[in-house]
Parts: sequence; C-alpha cells; structure tokens
Amino acid sequence: MAQLNDPGATITDPSAHLLTAHPVNFVAESGQWLALTPTGTLLVPGHPFVTYIDGIPISRWLTEADKSLPVSLRGNTDARASQLNRLDSLRLQLGADPRKPPRLTLTNELADRHYQFWLPLTAPGEQHTADNKANRLSYLSAQAALLKVGDLDGLHGDMLEHAMSLPALIVDIRSASGNADVLISALLKRLPEKAMVPALQARYRAWGQQKAAQLQAQGFTPRPLASQSPARHADGMSVLFQREFIPVGKNSSSAAPTSLILLLGAQCRADCAQLAYVARSLPGVMVAGSTLSGDFSPRTHLHLPYSGLTLSVSTSLVYSASGHLLTGQPIHPDILLSSSQPLDWAQLTALLRRSQDGGLTAYAH
Repeated sequence: MAQLNDPGATITDPSAHLLTAHPVNFVAESGQWLALTPTGTLLVPGHPFVTYIDGIPISRWLTEADKSLPVSLRGNTDARASQLNRLDSLRLQLGADPRKPPRLTLTNELADRHYQFWLPLTAPGEQHTADNKANRLSYLSAQAALLKVGDLDGLHGDMLEHAMSLPALIVDIRSASGNADVLISALLKRLPEKAMVPALQARYRAWGQQKAAQLQAQGFTPRPLASQSPARHADGMSVLFQREFIPVGKNSSSAAPTSLILLLGAQCRADCAQLAYVARSLPGVMVAGSTLSGDFSPRTHLHLPYSGLTLSVSTSLVYSASGHLLTGQPIHPDILLSSSQPLDWAQLTALLRRSQDGGLTAYAH
C-alpha cells in the first residue's frame, strides 16, 4: 500500500485490537529516540535513549517503519514515532515472538552505560488516555490567548469571535475532531479586500457518481465544461471540480490579530488540510506543528471478506488553483514542532515572538 504514495491508503485489521499494548511512547530528540511513559516521564531515569529493541538496532526498526509510510513521509519523525508506538505490529513484521515481552536496551547520554528493560504486557482496555473534547480559551497575557479546540463542531461563534478580536492568538486543533470549515470561515475574514480568493481544484477517480457526492460534501462544485481542457479528463478521471474560499460576512482584517498561529497535528487531513492550505495564503497567519502528508481527499473503503481486512484509498486528486498537484505532497509548517513536544507558557510566548519577528511563507498557488 505504501508503494501507492497515497496519503489516504490504509489497511484496517479487525484483529488489531487483540495486539498487546505497551506502556511506552517513543519520541525523537536530536537524532536519538527517548523511551517515555504514557504520562511523558522517562521510562528509566538516567538511561533515556533507546539503542536496541529485542536486540535489533533502532535503525532497523526505523527502516521497517518507513516501509509502511508514503514516500512523502519517509524519514519524518512524527510519522516514524506513530509507527514505532504500534510496537507489536512492527515486531510481527520483523519476526519477533509477540508472546514475549519487548526488551529495550537503553543508554545514558554518554552512551557508556546500558540498561535492559522488559516492557510489561498491558491489555488494550487497561490503558486510559485523556479524551477531553472541550474548547477552552486561556489567556497568556492581557493581549494574547491560547484557544485549545477539542470539538470543532461545538466551537460556538461567541468564543471564536472573541478570540479572533485579540491582538495575538494561538489556535491549537492538534487533538480536535469535527469539521474545520468553521475555522476556515473565521480565517477568511482576514483576507484583504480585492485580494485573490484561495481556491482548490479536484478530480475523482472514475468509480461512480457517489464520488462526485463526496467532493460536493467537501464544498467542491463542478466547473463548467467550457472552461476545461479535454486533456484534463481524458485519462479516466472526472471533470474538474473547484472550491473557492470566499469570505462570508464583513471583512475584519483591520481588527484581526496581528499575530495568529495555527497549531496542526500530523493526523490533519481532508477539511483540516484545506484549512492548512487556506491559512498559508492569509496575511499574519503562521502554521506550526507537524509536516502534513497532503491528504486532502475523501476515501473509498474496500472490504476483503476472507481476510476481514479493509483497504482504504483516496478517491480524488486535489490541485492548487494553478493546477499543481497537492495530493501526496507534504505541507511544511512555518514552525516545525514535534507532535510529542509539550507546550508550556514559555514555549507559547516564544512562538508568538517568532510569528511577530519572522517572515511568513505563502503557499504556492
């Protein structure tokens, strides 16, 4: 599946929930890998770095993890961490005995002392993670705030409007669920009058009219046939669809935050990827977080009855307004942050200073 270089290509195994969970998170730091507990503390204080797992060098595990990633994300630390944290799946791929507990070899900072640690086996149901979907507005200073969004669908207008009126704002949607269109609409009010309206184009694969409905659900509409080149749909793909991000309501760019940072996680896809695309087009907005995979498209799901596996692939290709392919092309943030990197008050204010002092990189149209 990784050979397709399709950011939406996944395999879902119904037996995956039977795999043993392990209370460890692998986090990249300066070219090495930390072993942390689920709460973010070192697994073995004094021996932070992983050198071997089951006697196999960590470099071999990273090579195996890359095989499951699209080409655009191979070598990406956040994507690799996601694969490493599915440890039992990688162990099966490398031929390790899943009935035995994983054995970590950890080293100190000088790499002159080593420690063997056997991970305890934990049933999947025994691991509890916070699932806080509340939306919270916290003040970093009198004129700066952090809007942490857990539920995009529940982000009501009053909170968002007030947040957008502050001089400096960080919007964190790394753990959010729901549709990002409410944020797209709010950000579009920053678009200067008479500026070029951001737009995307898309074509679906010729697998039936329901794929057109998927694009229309994302806000795309068919372009008039007279404006399309015959060569654009002579390869079995559909005619072009287009979505123009036209501001709704009064333009408020004069009252918009002078500094706005949008924090995005590696799982950002579909309408969230559109949000990232639009944000890169707007003045005074910086995107921070992980490198995104360029996963703009709806998905088609194919069930294999004998194995029970479900294959998912992208149904559409998405292009910029000028026709450049965006699907599968990584979206690099203005400020790169690891998905595991905690954000405290000092780091948040440092982000705001960087956004005020540094230049903004516009996404190519």
